[in-house]
This record gives sequence, structure tokens and C-alpha cells, in this order.
Amino acid sequence: MNKKWKEISRKIEATFGAAAFAEAGEFEAAREILKEGFTEGHVLLGVEGEALDRKACRYALNLCRSTRASLQVIQALPVNDRAMLKAASIRSEALVRETLVSMGLEIPLQVITVSGTLEQILLFYLTHVKGIISVVIAGGKRRFRQTYSRIIREAPCPVVLVSAK
Repeated sequence: MNKKWKEISRKIEATFGAAAFAEAGEFEAAREILKEGFTEGHVLLGVEGEALDRKACRYALNLCRSTRASLQVIQALPVNDRAMLKAASIRSEALVRETLVSMGLEIPLQVITVSGTLEQILLFYLTHVKGIISVVIAGGKRRFRQTYSRIIREAPCPVVLVSAK
């Protein structure tokens, strides 16, 4: 496929991904996808709750470096308050950018913070967005492997669970 068609294909993919989020009522996430667009491939870093784990962040960034992929952080919060979602997104993006600088990396980054459970959001995202080369899930729960077993089974790419401890 020539370069022009690849670019058109990426734009269509981004549009459909944004439409899927908009259909689910996640309008801010849809706007972010359209604004940022996609690179050839990306690593998803799934985070549940407000605290982004630095260990999982470093793991995902090293994976991006070795595969030449961009990083998309999908953060799920159990709140529906837009201001809280935006504040959490800003904090997470700042932590990832700080980690990028400390590692001496320049990797395209997109942070999407949405209301819901991480399992629901990742399953939705994995079925509607192409180009995902790996999923890294930051875990702090005692039995998070069981919590995300459906994602592990159904993901069309490798899934890595990184324990916070």
C-alpha cells in the first residue's frame, strides 16, 4: 500500500474510533482522538482510578521505544464529573511526560480519561480501534489477573499485567 493510502486509512480509522467513543457518550475522548490522530501502531496503557503507576508507565514506554509505537493511556474513573475527569487526565499526562523526559524519550502520547470500569472501556476500545500492538494494564488490586481475564482472552494483541508492588 502506498504512503498516501496508508495516511487515508489512518484518518478513517481515527474517525471510526472517535465515532465509537461518541456513540458511547464519551464526547471528550472522541475529540481527543480526532485531534491527535494515530501513528502506525500504539501501545495502550490501561489505568483504573486516579493514580497512574510509574512502574507500569515505564514498562509501557520501554515497550513503545522497542516497537517504535506511540502510547495511548486509557484511564477509567468511577465518576461522571467532567471536571474531575479532565483534572485526572492532566495529572496523568504530566506524570507520563515527566517519565518521558527522565528516560530521554520522545514518543507520541495521548491520554484519554473516561467514566466507567477499565475492563468495559478496554474491551470497547479493543473492538473499535485498530493498530494496537500491545496492552499494558497497571494493577493494584490483589487479584487483578482474574479481573482482566476477559481482556486477556479476547484481545487481538499481547496483554501485559504490571503489578504495582
